[in-house]
Amino acid sequence: MTEELAKTSAVNNLQPNLCPLISVVVPVYNAEKYLSQCIESITSQTYRNLEIILVDDGSTDKSGAICDDYAEKDKRVKVIHKVNEGNSAARNTGLDLAKGEIIATVDDDDFLAPEMYEKLYKLLVENNADMSMCEFMYYHGSEDINSASEKTYPVEIINGEEFLYRLVMPGFSGAYLRIWNKLYKAELFKNVRFQPGNKHDDTSRIHRLGGECRRIALTQEVLYFNRSHDESVTGKIDLKKFNPSVHMKHFKDSKDAFDDRTKYLRSKGMNELAEFAELRSGEYAVMALMLQRLNYLQYRREVKEITGTTPLKLIIKLITSKHRELKMRGLKLGIIWFRSFFRPFIKSK
Repeated sequence: MTEELAKTSAVNNLQPNLCPLISVVVPVYNAEKYLSQCIESITSQTYRNLEIILVDDGSTDKSGAICDDYAEKDKRVKVIHKVNEGNSAARNTGLDLAKGEIIATVDDDDFLAPEMYEKLYKLLVENNADMSMCEFMYYHGSEDINSASEKTYPVEIINGEEFLYRLVMPGFSGAYLRIWNKLYKAELFKNVRFQPGNKHDDTSRIHRLGGECRRIALTQEVLYFNRSHDESVTGKIDLKKFNPSVHMKHFKDSKDAFDDRTKYLRSKGMNELAEFAELRSGEYAVMALMLQRLNYLQYRREVKEITGTTPLKLIIKLITSKHRELKMRGLKLGIIWFRSFFRPFIKSK
């Protein structure tokens, strides 16, 4: 980011010719039901100097036409139509075309508070930060989203190492994990792209962005609304509609992301945190594979193939960890594991 950007302040009153360009990348796929609200929440931002890149990832509904309609109405909107390759590849396409000094990204079924980018921009420049971040709300369609509040939210400044700690350790906000509730210096993406085919672009790359920051400015104000519904990429599991093969794909994508996080932490010399992350990844594997409804021998084989050890050994590692939170999670997991596989067998005897 240029020296001029670092010196820019709120006294400019956010006049477009005085503010740097923010490139907003929106991967779009079959989102016609929610897409207009998403795009309008971006075009109506109080921060006006935006480049809005809509990447239509081979939609088969009216999403592509909706994108084109907004491009005709607003010269800041650019549309790319491409063959379907998945959310991560679409996001990468937008990043490759982005011209802004600042980068943002939005999921196609989510929406923003009108002042989100104005507030995050001020956080970025007034604190000479590489990244700024707000809180978000899961939106199910009925929540009160009125953000017109006079409340003052404290600003916190952390470095990349502290960000990684909060990303891995339990007890911190899920906002650290997300990619869409932040503004980034464009330089952070110089050597970072999302993993094509991986549905979990948040967990797959956020550590490589936050971990390279000198300064990160945080606010607890909710400015991003993440829509939760059955069609969303990260929607909750409905056991009545549970598809083992689809679930396994999600699981393997998550596991790849967790493994990359552990590798990155070790490369930064944060070995203790990497060990913690590795145990959390193993915990996730033990729990997620239970949903596959395998018999115990199949289940044990799958866990060992993916994690390199057995479910019981992983649970013992958690319980004997020096981290109290991991001990408690290990105990809970052990109880669930026992009830899932052995209590029915004991009762049948």
